[in-house]
Amino acid sequence: MTDIKGFGEKRDKCHLARGRHLFIMGDRNRAKRNDSMNKEQDKKITAGSILAITSLAIFYFVFLGGEYLFDNMIGYHVSSAKVVLAQGCILGSSGIGFFGYSWIERHAGVRNRGLLLITGAAFSVAGIFTVEQHMSFAVTMTAGLILFLLLGFFGSSIHYLAAQLLADSERLAGHVGMAYALGILLQFLNNNLVKVELVEAILLSLFLVVLAG
Repeated sequence: MTDIKGFGEKRDKCHLARGRHLFIMGDRNRAKRNDSMNKEQDKKITAGSILAITSLAIFYFVFLGGEYLFDNMIGYHVSSAKVVLAQGCILGSSGIGFFGYSWIERHAGVRNRGLLLITGAAFSVAGIFTVEQHMSFAVTMTAGLILFLLLGFFGSSIHYLAAQLLADSERLAGHVGMAYALGILLQFLNNNLVKVELVEAILLSLFLVVLAG
């Protein structure tokens, strides 16, 4: 009777040990699967981060470069004090465009948004070259207002895209800082290496077309 009881206890212990072993192995397999999924997710986030940083950097460069070009061109027609006033007007116009994009995002379909981006890019390029020509104060000022209104739309769409791409990132501030630093670096190189205003307008237009694409 004692032997039978002892045998039963040994069998229960074996089953318990086996159950623990299977449970531990299951945990290890789940951990491996989770690690694999996390690595794949990290790769996706890294690719998204690169796209977000690049897009933001190009926008910052185009915006800063366009502002610098406008200041120089409007300066042919007004004093330095009025250049600051004109600059404030175009920045206000860009703010209207930035907040106005939310209406487009809500009411325009996917196909219409694509068409609007292409049309906006075409008008922006026209605005850049019109500003560069600085034919008169009225023409340069009007072109600048329209240009920066459209750049506000572009800026809002790019920041919206970046927010989606970096939604799961733990380094949001760092990524945005890198984008801004890269944009300023591009503008620094542009200011110091490009001395012909027409070439500057061409560069800004090319970067803007890449951004719209």
